[in-house]
Amino acid sequence: MRYDGGNRTGDGSTACNRTAAAPSPLPRLPGFSLIELLVTLAVAALLLSFAVPGFSGLIHDSRLTTAANNFVAAVTLARSEAIKRGREVTVTAAGPTAGDEWGNGWTVWADLDDDGTVDAGETLRVGGPFQPSVDLDSTTDDSEYVFSALGAVDSGDTLQLCDDRTGETGRQITLSATGGLSTDGHLCS
Repeated sequence: MRYDGGNRTGDGSTACNRTAAAPSPLPRLPGFSLIELLVTLAVAALLLSFAVPGFSGLIHDSRLTTAANNFVAAVTLARSEAIKRGREVTVTAAGPTAGDEWGNGWTVWADLDDDGTVDAGETLRVGGPFQPSVDLDSTTDDSEYVFSALGAVDSGDTLQLCDDRTGETGRQITLSATGGLSTDGHLCS
């Protein structure tokens, strides 16, 4: 009796215990099954249900930041133009309303003919309006800032930038009498 890697039989031959596999009627193609696809979509939907509210808050916060930056840029332009030109430059609110003096936009202008009104060729920049849900309120109800040739403003002010979300953090823009600006967080009511 000898062993040659197969099964041992008494007569020296090997017996094959393997049976031939029946051919599959359909070949297995690479890809995902319907069950795998449905489970993946269900998990994705669950994750999105948590992510979308946070993304919405991010969009609102981004709008407030953009609005604050645009207003600060306009006021900074007015101050630098007043210093550069050696004359008064004014930032005037467009259509001020109580509780939202600056939300409808503004105009930065240099009164070249000293008549106190914006004439052709005097406008340096026009900004705004903000999104309808965003308000920029002056705490002193000012709707105009006049910068002197030295860069000082006629009156300091604090502005509060909020949107329609209650209890959210907005922005507070402080304009000092020397014309300097600072921006901080502010709890909106």
